[in-house]
Amino acid sequence: MVDWTMLSPTFLTAVIEWAGAVVTVFAVGSGHSAKHNERREQ
Repeated sequence: MVDWTMLSPTFLTAVIEWAGAVVTVFAVGSGHSAKHNERREQ
């Protein structure tokens, strides 16, 4: 069995950091493509 009391805090921290990084990269990528598309249209 896995000792969830030991793993849980570290695991949650890692998941939160990973999710934050993914969201940041995704938001930056979307922002860049949106700006790029606006420039193309003008």
